[in-house]
Amino acid sequence: MILEIEGQQVELIYADTDKVTVVAEKDGILTLRISPLLPQYELNQFVKLFKRRKQKQQRTIGFDGDYVTIFDTRFPVRYLDSSSSKGYLADGIISAPFNFKHKIDNRLFIEDFKIYLLKEHIIKSLSKWEEKTNLFIAHNKFRKLKTNLYTSCLQSNTITWNTKLMDFNQETIDYVVLDGLLGLSSVTDNQSNRLKDKYVANWRFYQKSITHEPAQPNSYD
Repeated sequence: MILEIEGQQVELIYADTDKVTVVAEKDGILTLRISPLLPQYELNQFVKLFKRRKQKQQRTIGFDGDYVTIFDTRFPVRYLDSSSSKGYLADGIISAPFNFKHKIDNRLFIEDFKIYLLKEHIIKSLSKWEEKTNLFIAHNKFRKLKTNLYTSCLQSNTITWNTKLMDFNQETIDYVVLDGLLGLSSVTDNQSNRLKDKYVANWRFYQKSITHEPAQPNSYD
């Protein structure tokens, strides 16, 4: 659902959540994950504050029109005044170390930086799902896989995530992470589907979308 709120085009994704989360900002549309019970005035206030914060961030030292495309979205880049931070993605803006500016035309460097952002997103997503489901995995690995979005090793309780996931939107990645966690656990198919119904209202859409991709989820012992 796309609405105009405070002069901003906003796409709403309803979920079981107690906060408003910025999913992406693309082509002038701000995508938010919200609870269906969120009062309208709180949504309006969030959008107003988001626009104000974005304008302030764009005036921050180092923001000069650079962009990085990841998670199927073109994100603006602002430069931190220190190289001590590895960078992060928040509120629809990539914050990068100051020296990143001198390497933005280096394809291999940008690829490594995207993988770093993907790792950060997957770790955060996995922590969220582990807390909600009370299921846990021991290890995460990341590498390019030819055919699978992830592979699971039951013996070592490890999931290897395909770095090509950086090309998927964040909502789809979150679903893939949940699917991987449930697949590695001892829950039955029915239990798995019930948990997906509980936490991802439109999970069948995501399952269908990844099924039609060349890469497919897979598990092995």
